[in-house]
Amino acid sequence: IEVKSSDEETTALLSPLDDPITRAATSAERAVSRGLGGSCQVPLAAYAEVRRDRLWLRALVGNAKTGSYVEAEAEGPIANPENLASRVVEQLTELGALRLLAA
Repeated sequence: IEVKSSDEETTALLSPLDDPITRAATSAERAVSRGLGGSCQVPLAAYAEVRRDRLWLRALVGNAKTGSYVEAEAEGPIANPENLASRVVEQLTELGALRLLAA
């Protein structure tokens, strides 16, 4: 659920629905997409889950025409999903993700 940052009343009403674990996972997944210029037209996937009090993130970038793909994963503290996503994006980039996306 998105709420305008200036709408304090609605934010307060919805705050019980905010789960920090879910927020960390979705933040990591979205950061991968942002880091690779993701959109509905980009063949990429990212999935984060908590394992033993750590956030585990897997991501994949593919080329729909050739079937080629690269994948990466990392784990880190739940409190820092953006850093975890940066590490995964860096791995994907080193493996040739940008080349796949440009093809």
